[in-house]
Amino acid sequence: MIPKKFSENLREKLPQMVVLKGPGGATRDVQLERAKNATLFFKDGWKEFAKAHHFMENDLLMFKYNRDSCFKVRVFDGKNLCENVGSYFVRNFASTESAEGRSSQAKRKKRESSVEVLDDEDDSDYEGSGSEWAPTGTWKKKGRRDPSTGSRRREAELRSPSTPHAPNRRTPNAEEKERALQMAMREVTPDSFVVVMKAAHISPYHRLCIPAPWSRNHLLPKNQHLELRVNEKRWTTRLNIQHRSGAAIIISGWFNFTRDNSLLESDVCVFKLSSKINDIPAILDVHIFRASAEAVQLTPPPHKLSPA
Repeated sequence: MIPKKFSENLREKLPQMVVLKGPGGATRDVQLERAKNATLFFKDGWKEFAKAHHFMENDLLMFKYNRDSCFKVRVFDGKNLCENVGSYFVRNFASTESAEGRSSQAKRKKRESSVEVLDDEDDSDYEGSGSEWAPTGTWKKKGRRDPSTGSRRREAELRSPSTPHAPNRRTPNAEEKERALQMAMREVTPDSFVVVMKAAHISPYHRLCIPAPWSRNHLLPKNQHLELRVNEKRWTTRLNIQHRSGAAIIISGWFNFTRDNSLLESDVCVFKLSSKINDIPAILDVHIFRASAEAVQLTPPPHKLSPA
């Protein structure tokens, strides 16, 4: 059931068929049904979407309406409020969609190709950013609507150069992503948390959000230095605490860590507390599980000029 307060605002704008988009990008056409009291329900297609993403009782689902009748869905564990990383590795539903569903999706993609604002990888609601991240590493500010004309005007668009430390690896397939996640989950302990690398983690504004419940249970609630350790090598980072939400964000030093370890999107990192709870600086051992098994190509040495 869609909350009545929300559905009343969009009742006339929502068609009979909408699209649900999971955290990993898998989409499903779902029918909307109106009850006699005007309440809206997800009907045909919802059961398959829920099953594919392994929804459990008490899971917390966050729906964000992204125009073109598309809802982006995020999944959080109801016990610890951490994001369910397994929901990122759901295959698309293309093989089970009807011809009508595929046709509507093709039309929707055609419309989206002409839209200036990129919403697909927008993590602003979850990581405190006012900008939007595109999967190709491009960064665009949200367009603002002109109240006098009702049209959306374009703001500055910034395209960053290719990440200089990015390894020359091909894009991993679904099986490789799932394998990396499964290997990472075997390393999980009560003192650890898992993060699947996304564009926001390795793009120009490098940072990492630590789950608020984990942060509250293992770290002092104040800004501090934090050490990340891979084998015997250490990186000193700066941890900022958002007192209103309780979220902890690694900002300064995170870029060096991603660069030196050649992290890419879909790689999985397990962070384990090595120091004692509430120690300063806290030390986190990091285990990296790469989605692509191909060899890592580090930054090449600078070109040497040949003698004249």
